Amino acid sequence: MKMFLGLLWVCAVSAQTWTPTEMMRTKNVTDVVFSPDNQTVLFVASSVDLEKNIYKSQIYRAGAEGASEVFTPSDSSASQPKFSPDGKWVAFISARSGTRQLYVIAANGGEARALTQGKNPVQTYNWSPDSLQIALIMNDRESFENMPIECGKDTALNRLWILDLEGNEPRAVTPQSYYLRGLGDFGNRSEEFDWSPDGKSIVFAYTKASGLENYHMTSSLALLDVASGQIDAWPNVVPFEGLPKFSPDGEWISFVTSGTESTYFYSRYLAIRSRHGGAPKWLAPTYNEGPFLKGTNHLGWSQDGTSVIFLEPKKTGMHLCYLPIDGSAPTEKSIPGRYFEAFSLSPDRSLVGISVQNSSLPPEAYVADAETFQLKQISHLNDPILANPIPQTEVIRWTSTDGQEIEGIVTYPINYEAGKQYPLLLVIHGGPMASFRETFVGLHFVYPTAAFAEQGYIVLCPNPRGSTGYGREFREANRRDWGGMDYQDLMAGVDALIAQGIADPSRMGVMGWSYGGYMTGWVITQTNRFQAASMGAGLSNHLTMLGTCDIPKLMSDYFGEWKAGGLYEERSPLYFADRVNTPCLIQHGTGDLRVPIGQSYEFYRALVRKGKDAVLMIYPDTAHYFEKPKMELLGMEKNLEWFGRYVKGYNGSHE
Repeated sequence: MKMFLGLLWVCAVSAQTWTPTEMMRTKNVTDVVFSPDNQTVLFVASSVDLEKNIYKSQIYRAGAEGASEVFTPSDSSASQPKFSPDGKWVAFISARSGTRQLYVIAANGGEARALTQGKNPVQTYNWSPDSLQIALIMNDRESFENMPIECGKDTALNRLWILDLEGNEPRAVTPQSYYLRGLGDFGNRSEEFDWSPDGKSIVFAYTKASGLENYHMTSSLALLDVASGQIDAWPNVVPFEGLPKFSPDGEWISFVTSGTESTYFYSRYLAIRSRHGGAPKWLAPTYNEGPFLKGTNHLGWSQDGTSVIFLEPKKTGMHLCYLPIDGSAPTEKSIPGRYFEAFSLSPDRSLVGISVQNSSLPPEAYVADAETFQLKQISHLNDPILANPIPQTEVIRWTSTDGQEIEGIVTYPINYEAGKQYPLLLVIHGGPMASFRETFVGLHFVYPTAAFAEQGYIVLCPNPRGSTGYGREFREANRRDWGGMDYQDLMAGVDALIAQGIADPSRMGVMGWSYGGYMTGWVITQTNRFQAASMGAGLSNHLTMLGTCDIPKLMSDYFGEWKAGGLYEERSPLYFADRVNTPCLIQHGTGDLRVPIGQSYEFYRALVRKGKDAVLMIYPDTAHYFEKPKMELLGMEKNLEWFGRYVKGYNGSHE
């Protein structure tokens, strides 16, 4: 059995520092972008304003020496900064007028002015090469509030628009039969179009039907002639083709494709095709054969035009792939001991902007040479957080019941003492095609790792089969097997920590959100070894989940078509509620479309009717993830209180 890759680190403190409120001080950093001369960098820092109960983002500016300052001071958030190609202007998106609109400000600062206005939010945009126009994704329908909606019909058709910098009204350049994506899942930006270097054409991805599943699963490419408005739609070779990027010479287009089957296992590859049409050419597969869909993973072309650049998870980190267009094997770039994301290329493709962190270091903005990958830090927004004692975290490995090696991340208590047993908290990620990565332990999350460590817990975050970052075969390994070998992987990780004499088997808790919430419910129907559980937005009844969620294809991809007495019932915690003896906290938002709140009502009422110890916390105006920081803070505090009551000082009973 392989365990513990690093040395344990002990830090003694006397005062409590890591509380949920303290964790909300940590800022996240994204969108590190360059001016055309590479002398100025803009980046976005996201923070929490508890007084106003908002998550706020601001744009910062840094020079070559790295000192940064706020570039867009405002009470409203600002995001997606982009320099105009001539370097004179910076555009950004802000909801300061009530909806997300496009603004422009002089590159040296001043007052921003709105380029768009109205009820329809701007989702993403790109400058034309001559800096005179901006193409953007926006919908063209008014809200259907207080009106009946036919199931399966779109209420907000996304189209591609072009506007002149001097303030003319945007004009739609795609017809209503083309549905474009500007935002990905949970509001992440999706760069689904690109200007040609000569500014005469725009390549874009679209679907023929609305809806989240169509955007993710059935995308096609087309080329727009800007002057004439003519659109050349290319036939699909595979179900999904998206995220297109022009080569530096404008003759080729790289894009992301699915395999022959487009599923929620998200197999993704890179291909290129001539802008003049013709058959695409697939590039070599990458290690993971596809990223989890969060943000823009296809970054564009190398400076010399011989490679396409792709970002994807690898185990608990990230790496950058340079895929040669001749089809040869990719070159991988990574930063030992650092996790990075929010990658962008400078206009001349010689530099990269990047957000970097690890389990002990909070996120900051960095720049690096695109070839050598030597880092230079340009922000220090989270330096005050570093005054806190940081709990030691490391990657561990163990062997599951069938011999499969499994990885996970373990965080030790502050004041950890070797040879002493501690209460263990098992945290299960969502997806299931997500993963735990080596991100900063002080980032705020409903299951607050740093605060748990402060309270004296060991926290185990495993990546069981089904997780991304370990290749396509591993990611698909829990197909038709939720609650099977993935459950065994989790229990084997718990057993490994107990065998090491670190975890106290009489004081253990389990928790998770979404698929992690499902696995939490499943775990406590299969074993009574945990003293408490917290099930967040979890699936309890796969049949009603199939009929009510906004992505029903996910259920059929993993479970097949429903039939009475099949897997949908066999692997649903609801049908085994009578086995539960573990006190269970259930948390869910009223506005959740991904996992409708009925999933939690069903499980809670089944537990209560059978006389079990259960509490259901309902969070108003909350979707699948928290949208108001006060609600998230309450969720964090409730989890600390729940496990403190049932696990930390457990004495052999639940009285």
